[in-house]
Amino acid sequence: GLRPRQVFVKIVLPQALKVIYPALTSQIVIMMLESAVVSQIAVRELTYEADMLQARTFRAFETYFVVTMVYLA
Repeated sequence: GLRPRQVFVKIVLPQALKVIYPALTSQIVIMMLESAVVSQIAVRELTYEADMLQARTFRAFETYFVVTMVYLA
């Protein structure tokens, strides 16, 4: 007699992890690679747009503050 939680932790979960481990690791790798590429594009684009806006308005602090908040969000 195992409790339902013990059955899950000791029997069901180990079997499930063996099955999903390859797919899970490849998903994690893909997620890390895509987020790195997207972050580089985002930084470059945000910085360019901030430079253009700052050149037009001469309000550097406000421009870069908003860009920083957008990037961190």
